[in-house]
Amino acid sequence: PAPTLAARAAAFFDTFQDARAKAFRGVPREKPPAGWADWYTQALRGVDGDEARLHAACQGYLQSDWGRTRQPAGTVVAFCSPRVWTRYVPPLEDGAEVDTAEAGGTLPAEVASSEAARVWSACLEGMRAQGKRYALSWLSKARAVGLEDGHLVLAAPDAYFRQWVEEQYGSLMESEARSLGLQGVRWARAAHEVA
Repeated sequence: PAPTLAARAAAFFDTFQDARAKAFRGVPREKPPAGWADWYTQALRGVDGDEARLHAACQGYLQSDWGRTRQPAGTVVAFCSPRVWTRYVPPLEDGAEVDTAEAGGTLPAEVASSEAARVWSACLEGMRAQGKRYALSWLSKARAVGLEDGHLVLAAPDAYFRQWVEEQYGSLMESEARSLGLQGVRWARAAHEVA
């Protein structure tokens, strides 16, 4: 029988610790943080079930200057933050995932919107991790509709919502988008708005 998700999460943790010990000789092995199996399940979903991409993200993190400067070095707690591990996930090798900045915003709509939804979800998780829960009740009403020229494109329920959210949380949204490697956030024009 196939290993359970919990067994796979435990095996991934052991592999992470082996790689960490190899990268930073002498560091003690860590214990899995609370919620590790839940994190693993969500992360696996985030890479469409491709555990090899999670392993590559782990290696990227451990080899990065940022990972090396954590205390303790390469700690798993820092890695499993939604703002961290997603930075190191490599694109799909078959070309299914394209860097939207390089593509000039020409991704097929269904790919762009699913990638945008993933990015928006990572932005919201980043805000939650920072304790910005007060903003989430509002921001979760916006919907990611695409990625264009390095910007996350969001749709608002109406113009008043968009204006209020821009005034209250615009800089927070921009900061989160930039932390994920984007240039910022744009709003999609509503059908009734004139360009």
